[in-house]
Amino acid sequence: VFDPSLEAEACGCKIAWDSGEVLPRIVSHPLSEGAKIEDVDTFSFEKRGRLPAILEATKRLKLIRGKDVAIIGLITVPLTLAGHLKGESFLTDLNQGSEEAEEVMTLAGNVGLKLCRMYCELGVDVIAISEEMLGQVNSNLYQVLTSPLRSIWNVAKFFNVHSLIVGKGRFEGRIEPILALEADGVALAGDVDCVKLKGLALKRNCCYAR
Repeated sequence: VFDPSLEAEACGCKIAWDSGEVLPRIVSHPLSEGAKIEDVDTFSFEKRGRLPAILEATKRLKLIRGKDVAIIGLITVPLTLAGHLKGESFLTDLNQGSEEAEEVMTLAGNVGLKLCRMYCELGVDVIAISEEMLGQVNSNLYQVLTSPLRSIWNVAKFFNVHSLIVGKGRFEGRIEPILALEADGVALAGDVDCVKLKGLALKRNCCYAR
């Protein structure tokens, strides 16, 4: 279980806790409520919300259990964070080729890059990019993911940390474009052709899971 609202809260989205048994909900989207991209403060986002606690917990886990288990730093960018910042119109705007949507993606990618470096400096074994929207956007738009993800992969490789893409949804016609994003591994849940996933992943020497 992981919380996809961590980065969003740290970047200015408000959250609401319905009960202690469910994850919080995003209840505000700054970029659809009057804020401009330059108003989103990403300079010290890692010091806000629950991220300081997450980073400290990662540090302690690495010290206590790092020799016995793999520690994964999970980041929900760029699609998920961009969607939280922009709100319901984000996917429609992105699918229509909106320039603003791509700018929000760049912003989210920069947040992910900084967080990736922080996790790597803490000694994680894997950087995982979790994107539930991978099964929702047109696969021909995956090209807008290439630049931010490549930067994250490069940082991970510098620290000798593996990379993983995690997604769920409908992946018909999307498996090959996802593999083309060049993570070391992919883990896809939902409507997935396992035989095709296996064949295409093996051709790319990529780890895979469903």
